[in-house]
Amino acid sequence: AAKVHIDHPAIANLPEDTLNQTTHDGTLAMLLNAGPLMDNIARLAFADNRMAIGSSANVSLQGVKFRATEIEQQILDAADITIDYGLMRWNRYNHSSTMINVSDMEVIRYGSCFDLIDDILQTHFDIVLPPNPYEAT
Repeated sequence: AAKVHIDHPAIANLPEDTLNQTTHDGTLAMLLNAGPLMDNIARLAFADNRMAIGSSANVSLQGVKFRATEIEQQILDAADITIDYGLMRWNRYNHSSTMINVSDMEVIRYGSCFDLIDDILQTHFDIVLPPNPYEAT
């Protein structure tokens, strides 16, 4: 999560219900390293003062989907478009994404790639995150 500037055109132009679903306590959740397709969609959206907003493509509490063929029909029916990229590269973690509040570096959710994120933060920024309590040391 990162502090959001409510007056930025990309945020200010969102419908109220969308704003309420994409922000929490003045922060905005952002997906980083989502790949070249998402990078290009975000670039096009940013150039037009818009946000690229999407769901995690699963019904709450029904587990992470690693293939388009695993997505529930009700989610597919609600989507404007579905792009099948095959098996997601982070499937071996079998977890949702790691979530970190970058304002204070609090780990909100330990998940996929936590080990990689933790290593990058320590190596390049001298930031030490609390160890993942779900991993054996």
